Amino acid sequence: MKEDKNLTPSSAEGRRQFNKVRNYYLQPLNEQGLLPRDGNGILHVLSVGCGFSAHEAVPLQKLGNVQYKGIDISPRRISSAECSNLDVDPECFQVEDARKIVSKERNRYGLIVMKNPQVLDDPEDDLGEKSWFQIFKSSCKKLSPNGYIFVSVDDPLYERAYAKTYLERLGVKIVIDEKTRALPSDNLSTEDYWIILGKKEN
Repeated sequence: MKEDKNLTPSSAEGRRQFNKVRNYYLQPLNEQGLLPRDGNGILHVLSVGCGFSAHEAVPLQKLGNVQYKGIDISPRRISSAECSNLDVDPECFQVEDARKIVSKERNRYGLIVMKNPQVLDDPEDDLGEKSWFQIFKSSCKKLSPNGYIFVSVDDPLYERAYAKTYLERLGVKIVIDEKTRALPSDNLSTEDYWIILGKKEN
């Protein structure tokens, strides 16, 4: 994998660690054939609030035959992702308001991923807490039946509580709700994240 020159060594390593953690949770679902694919065997993946990072698109390809789309409300962030020198198609990244939905995207995605969806670095990009439920509501409509949504948050109290409450209200069953841990394969230590994995049951 080529290195993204926009990242400092520490932030790049943090992203690599997080991507390994995420695949650690998702790979077993994929191996058991639990991630819904379309009639052509394609797993459609949506990253909500993909931000600067093109790094996540590459490890998600390990799930096999993946069509990835990353959206962010900030044109500046999308521009940075597009300019990344990783082997990722820039067309994968689009400026889009995650609160909105178009009919062609209903029930489209077998997997939706989001990280700290209401916590943004730039105050002018902050959508505010009221919009968080709208993001989850729109995302769940885009999720295919039996599809999975992977949410990671830094705050185990407020953000975790909101995420769980919203998902359950939207008919998503919580499958995993736990703090990340070192991976048994390489004893990789990670930053503290709280992982919530939900499954849409209809």
